[in-house]
Amino acid sequence: MPITTTPSGGPQGEYSTYTPIYSTTLSANTSSVTISNIPQTYTDLVLVATARRNIDNAGGAGTMIFNGVSSGSLYSTTILYNSGNTLYSGRWSSVDGLYGGFATADGALAHSITHILNYSNSTTFKSYLGDRGQAGNDPRREFSIGTYRSTSPITSITLSAANDIKSGATITLYGVKAA
Repeated sequence: MPITTTPSGGPQGEYSTYTPIYSTTLSANTSSVTISNIPQTYTDLVLVATARRNIDNAGGAGTMIFNGVSSGSLYSTTILYNSGNTLYSGRWSSVDGLYGGFATADGALAHSITHILNYSNSTTFKSYLGDRGQAGNDPRREFSIGTYRSTSPITSITLSAANDIKSGATITLYGVKAA
């Protein structure tokens, strides 16, 4: 069922462009979440998540892979973020998933919005834009961009985090139709 708004004087839903495709709240810690059978009827996808990573053991922030493919030659990510009053950047080429994304490196609560552009197009590489805010002992704001170097339409997304995504995480995927 699409999310609808009621414009002043117009019919309900006239200007709605986001349609929920998938939504879950984790009832237990899990190493990954896979969203399968993504319909190919939208132009873009928007992934909204509020999550934290289990920090009982060492590990990095969350990663995202498409179509079950974790080949290091297909993904690259650039990240800009602040930690305290210091700005940082990082770039990873030819890695096994898109970094940045939905979970945090230190187990703090993070809220993220990730736009996946042209996901159903079969003639272009796929790009993503991520925006994540994090609370806790190391509050930060992170912006990330990345590329999935494949012309295959995206039919599944797998989110994973070192040492589990903690229970209570909420993940929603929206399809965006052309206006």
